[in-house]
Amino acid sequence: MKEKITENLQEGYDKRAEQEVNEQIFAALLEKTEFEVPDALVENELNSIINEAEQSFAAQNMNLDDAGLNTDQMRENYRDVAVKQVRRQLILSKIIAQEELALSDDETESGLKEMADAYQQPVDSLKEYFRTDENRLEFFKHALLEKRAIKLIMEHGDIKEVPPNKDKKSASEKETDEPVDQSIDG
Repeated sequence: MKEKITENLQEGYDKRAEQEVNEQIFAALLEKTEFEVPDALVENELNSIINEAEQSFAAQNMNLDDAGLNTDQMRENYRDVAVKQVRRQLILSKIIAQEELALSDDETESGLKEMADAYQQPVDSLKEYFRTDENRLEFFKHALLEKRAIKLIMEHGDIKEVPPNKDKKSASEKETDEPVDQSIDG
């Protein structure tokens, strides 16, 4: 049992480290590639953020008002986050198109299995969930392609490892345009 706990902890640490590297890569990439994003895409992203917040509160039998929030406040507070997310999505979509990335049926199946394992659900019930709405499956496949595009960036970019600075916030916690601990060239 102790080995299983240790293994689960290591998996969690590894996943968090990978997420942190991804965040730092995108922070540097977004800093180097300035471009305007369509307002309609930003509005869609803001709507998604607000919808997720409302669903999260609803799961706790609460609403935005109970938390002292309203949609106007959220739109204002999360606008920069939405712009960064849209820019990130546009960059990844461009890489996917330029590199002509595609998924085989086996890769999709493997991604479904991985997700089922993560949620401790049978693969068949997950497949049924995606069968009920083709857009969900396409969104899932696109997320898998985005992961592959990120790997491509990591493999072909010039990523320099630097020792962590304990006083700095992680890239995912930063709200300002502070320099990140890794730089990307290429």
